[in-house]
Amino acid sequence: MLSRIKKPTTDERKAFYYFGFDAIVSYNEIIGRIEELKEVAASNDKFVERVNEHAENIEFYFDSDEMKNDDSIFEQFNKDKRRQKWQSYKKDFKGFEFSADEISSESTDIKPVEEELTNTTDSVVEDEDLVDAIAPAGDEEEIIVEDVEDRKEIALPPRQNKLHQPRRGQTKIYINGELLGYCKDPVNFTKEMREKRRNGEISYEMNITYYEDNNEIYIFNDPGRARRPLIIVKDGIPLLTDDHLNKIANGKLKWDNLIENGLIEYLDAEEEENSYISMNLAELNEDHTHLEIDPATMLGICAGIIPFSDHNSSPRNTMEAGMTKQALGLYVSNYALRTDTRAHLLHHPQTPIVKTRIIDSTNYDLRPSGQNFVVALMSYEGYNMEDAMVINKGSLERGLARSSFFRAYDTSEKRYAGGQVDKFEVPDKNIKGYRSEESYRNLDEDGVVNPESYVESGDVLIGKTSPPRFLEEDFGTVADRRRETSVTVRHGEKGIVDAVLLSETVEGSRLAKIRVRDTRQPEFGDKFASRHGQKGVIGLILSPEDVPFTEFGVVPDLIVNPHAIPSRMSIGQVLEMVAGKAGCLEGERVDATPFNQALEDEIKKQLIDNGFESAGCESLYSGVTGERLDAEIFVGVAYYQKLHHMTTDKVYARSRGPVQVLTRQPTEGRAREGGLRFGEMERDCLIAHGAALTLKERLLDESDKYEAIVCENCGMLAVFDKNKNKKYCPICGDVETYPVEISYAFKLLLDELKSLCIFPKLVLGDKA
Repeated sequence: MLSRIKKPTTDERKAFYYFGFDAIVSYNEIIGRIEELKEVAASNDKFVERVNEHAENIEFYFDSDEMKNDDSIFEQFNKDKRRQKWQSYKKDFKGFEFSADEISSESTDIKPVEEELTNTTDSVVEDEDLVDAIAPAGDEEEIIVEDVEDRKEIALPPRQNKLHQPRRGQTKIYINGELLGYCKDPVNFTKEMREKRRNGEISYEMNITYYEDNNEIYIFNDPGRARRPLIIVKDGIPLLTDDHLNKIANGKLKWDNLIENGLIEYLDAEEEENSYISMNLAELNEDHTHLEIDPATMLGICAGIIPFSDHNSSPRNTMEAGMTKQALGLYVSNYALRTDTRAHLLHHPQTPIVKTRIIDSTNYDLRPSGQNFVVALMSYEGYNMEDAMVINKGSLERGLARSSFFRAYDTSEKRYAGGQVDKFEVPDKNIKGYRSEESYRNLDEDGVVNPESYVESGDVLIGKTSPPRFLEEDFGTVADRRRETSVTVRHGEKGIVDAVLLSETVEGSRLAKIRVRDTRQPEFGDKFASRHGQKGVIGLILSPEDVPFTEFGVVPDLIVNPHAIPSRMSIGQVLEMVAGKAGCLEGERVDATPFNQALEDEIKKQLIDNGFESAGCESLYSGVTGERLDAEIFVGVAYYQKLHHMTTDKVYARSRGPVQVLTRQPTEGRAREGGLRFGEMERDCLIAHGAALTLKERLLDESDKYEAIVCENCGMLAVFDKNKNKKYCPICGDVETYPVEISYAFKLLLDELKSLCIFPKLVLGDKA
């Protein structure tokens, strides 16, 4: 206790515990409680006498206004460990009872109810009947506590109830991850909220989930959740009837009407945990809560175009959903009018023979992104090992997987302070930064390249000159001081100027946009993928006369390694190849929507009717020798996508080129004409092989070789005075020096050490 707080006597302490004051926080609250107890026991004179006695002891203790206004007294008193002995004082009050209407049959005393609510180590309320009477979490209004025995309501003063305090028998409610409050009947509460959502009383974007194991309710209405529509089922009957479907077909009902009328609702991943969803109408029973509109609706657009995806392993489906976005196709119909920074266009996109209903619903056929390949599953001389593929050169020459790449360049005549402006023109030879005359060969008089001109890396597309960056950078007239700032073709790219567009910027300056077109025919290293996550690169372009052929004279476009199928469990591709083969023979497309009825028997029948084996295998003959191959080869039709990962955009080599200003090492990156990184592991490999000279060549001679002058006396780097043509040491003066080959980066390190006042001494010695 604080020194200024007087120590209570035994009688005063009895009075505190008798009234249950260990949870009360002010003197006024004590007086209020005493008056309430006097009213309750008004008919019992002995009890009133005892209350008055203890009330006097309270007044004795609070003998000054200072103490009455000091709340810290109660803080200190609550810390008194002896308060746990309250029961020992109880015997003093025997014989003082209520009248028959007001007293408990078992107790001879009014229990300090507030004590029961607080005198627990973990703040958990033990009596559930009392819990029911407590106001909701965080409520600061007056709390009504019922006496358990006689239900006599006694008004207690306000009590601070923490939101995070555990409530026995109650369910926590979280909204968007934040604890909101508690609920006594979670099942009915959840049911009521869902009914309100279906009736339109609350937003249909709200989702509620009750986890019985955790006894927690989660409510989410934040954006970004994946939600999908389901038909609501009650008592085993879907609310969406044939009558509704007819109205939809006639245009009388729209999708929004179905949601507003509570026939369909969107569930997120959380609420699906509380749902029992039937895949189809035939399996529906009274336990089901929802019915799938179509099983395929659980898939997105990218995953929905995969045929027979329910036969693939999930990682392959996930992989394909990502690769679909990388596939080349007809991305827009007005590509000729656009100036996208970079764009790929497949020349002859085809609609897939094996399709899904999601392909129909998304109008994928209008913007296809692949072609139907005749595929054979077989090894070919090791050229298609792992994920490599052998492709038919004859097919490529006929236009298979051919595409165009568009790159747009643009610049404008900017205006600068002081009236200086950029200018489109063929730069004069006297201009700073003038390139070779060959670079400007395709420019017209206005400084802009002519359409249909063939351009290569470094060729100027838009001739442009700009004023100097700083007016003090040179002398002479303004015309003499202009610098060359032309737009050139990117390093490593080439093509034909497809379009030249001249316009104006918002500021009114001239604007020029150039679109360069490059035709891309598949080559070694180009990436392809089926719709089942079977990605691979071209390992061999085989002459058409060497490609194996079937007895009907069919030559496959693509030869894929058969080991790629069983290990990855992409059985969907096998089914697609068989279904595609049957579709070609019958001249019709095959619906391969996942979770659909089995098409196997029908496909088998179609193949047999057309003179093929039902399993899809055929006898193949070597294109080199003409001999029949021993094994039967699985041949079918699959939809393959050409991805934008092409060798032309990635392959790179350099002999010489730009270096960094600071370290004098070659620049990094293909776009900056940089060198190839020679890393730690490459270095370790050369060390392990003892290739010392190769290591020196890579890391010194072809990198940042520097000839330093070292003082014989002190080992410091010496200086070469160009004016006097003299070498000297800054410390020792005119002494003997020796040239030493070091890395320029090492020389920078020595300079750094000198700046830290560290003496880097180089010890010289003769070469072995």
